[in-house]
Amino acid sequence: MFEGMRHLPLGLALGLALLAVTAGAQRAPGLSGAEQIDTAGRYVARMKEIQVRVNQLAAQARKRKDIIQLNCINDKLQQLKGNLAVAEQSLATLAKQSTQADEAARNHEFAKTSLTHQKALVLAQEAETCIGEELRYAGATEVDVTVDPNVPQEDPTEPPEEPTELERAPVASPP
Repeated sequence: MFEGMRHLPLGLALGLALLAVTAGAQRAPGLSGAEQIDTAGRYVARMKEIQVRVNQLAAQARKRKDIIQLNCINDKLQQLKGNLAVAEQSLATLAKQSTQADEAARNHEFAKTSLTHQKALVLAQEAETCIGEELRYAGATEVDVTVDPNVPQEDPTEPPEEPTELERAPVASPP
């Protein structure tokens, strides 16, 4: 009865990822042809990295002789291969479209590449879930640090050079 409830957070995550992809694809027309080709190339490269990782997970499952995990991972791997083929085809078509003035066709191919990239990211997480390592491997970490210019430069944990004299509080009541 509650078996389907276990996958509710995953379905919600997939829906939110698709929503984010759709919003990202709608912004694609702002990119020039060269920028779209560069971005799509990075997407395809990342998808190939994901495929390598999923192949590693399959090898781990094979080594442990866990057929349930292996079937789950192989399913994700097959979907990933299909998405990668679509992305590579779209990248090739996008490169051809960049020399032509057909901006709508170029944006369409870029959107396909963007969508397959997002699907690949979701499949990577699902493959990690298959093997039970979703909490141990989350992919490459990227950290952006922004420091507010209003933050003082001196270190507040260091004592001041001149000690501050403290006044003794007056006696509240006689002894």
